[in-house]
Amino acid sequence: MKKIGILTYSYGTNYGGTLQCIGLYKVLKEIGFEVKIINYMSENMYCKRNKYISGSGIRKNILKTFKFENLKKFWIKLRYVDSIIKKFDDFREKNLKITKGSDNLKELIKGNDINTIIVGSDQVWSGEKIYFLNEVNENKIKKISYAACSGKDFFKEEDREYLVTSLKKFYKISVRNEHTRSFVERLIGDSPDVVCDPSILYDYKEFLNDKIKKEKYILTYILGEDIKEGNDKAIKKIKEIFGNIKVIAIGIPFANSGNLRFYPWADEVLYDASPEEWLNLINNAEFVYTDSYHGALFSMKFHKPFLAYYTEINRAPRFIDLAKRYNVDKYIVNTLEEAIEKKSISKKINYEKIDLELEVHRKYSMEFLKKALED
Repeated sequence: MKKIGILTYSYGTNYGGTLQCIGLYKVLKEIGFEVKIINYMSENMYCKRNKYISGSGIRKNILKTFKFENLKKFWIKLRYVDSIIKKFDDFREKNLKITKGSDNLKELIKGNDINTIIVGSDQVWSGEKIYFLNEVNENKIKKISYAACSGKDFFKEEDREYLVTSLKKFYKISVRNEHTRSFVERLIGDSPDVVCDPSILYDYKEFLNDKIKKEKYILTYILGEDIKEGNDKAIKKIKEIFGNIKVIAIGIPFANSGNLRFYPWADEVLYDASPEEWLNLINNAEFVYTDSYHGALFSMKFHKPFLAYYTEINRAPRFIDLAKRYNVDKYIVNTLEEAIEKKSISKKINYEKIDLELEVHRKYSMEFLKKALED
């Protein structure tokens, strides 16, 4: 039997990263393979508690120590970091078979008798060269990428030879969007398959509980900058259609203080929701407002009215591809003005057509996986 190792961003407290890992793992198990998550952790990994706390910015600039905003961020980290790390670790331990953590990839592969490595999904090709597997040069190891994503082109021209050599050693390459397909094609001349994110492959029904819904609410999951006109104005527009109902915001106490957000327009803020709670909060929401790729994908999976937006350049390629690929461009925008013009904030989305698009891509992606794993 093939012993498959999945190499992705399996650590940390990222909902999309963790759940896409769960999705690929569960699907491979259903097919009949023995699977482990390769728990590679680079030196700059941010999931350790001290990295979360030290990233608050307070130690970096003593002059800013007594600024209210910095103190508030530090307090949020102290209050929620232990809790969210434990919830994510418990969730992974319960649902995944994981190798020990190490920054030595070759030893992890050898020590776990892995003969096939699947790199991806998520933005594994956005910075760290280790995810191109050039250091793993044993002939016995079959290298496959599944829905790998490059975000934007982070690599410099001097990296070209390294990347070309690395990619040509892969048995099969698949990517998550057109941007990454173009990235690979420019390097090696071959056009890889564009497959769906693993979260489309798996249904996640085992984690859903409809009974926990107590009241109507609008859910927000915001990771980056506000929409151009301001998220407070976007929430106001949403309430004009869905009523003056409660707004729940999900936040994450990231290591980098720049990524820790406040949500003054929310009635309730959750900084330590578990992955399972995150899924249920989306599944039971009246409306979802997000700048997260996986926030949009899971809204679509659970047939939720949603509005997704992108402002930063590194988020744009994923959203633009998502909008075109599944015909949801009406619900993915760059500005609030665009959303108003498109009448994007709608109580009902035609999910019959969207489901057909998702199912066609899911079947295509499953065929890729099965063929890539054949001897």
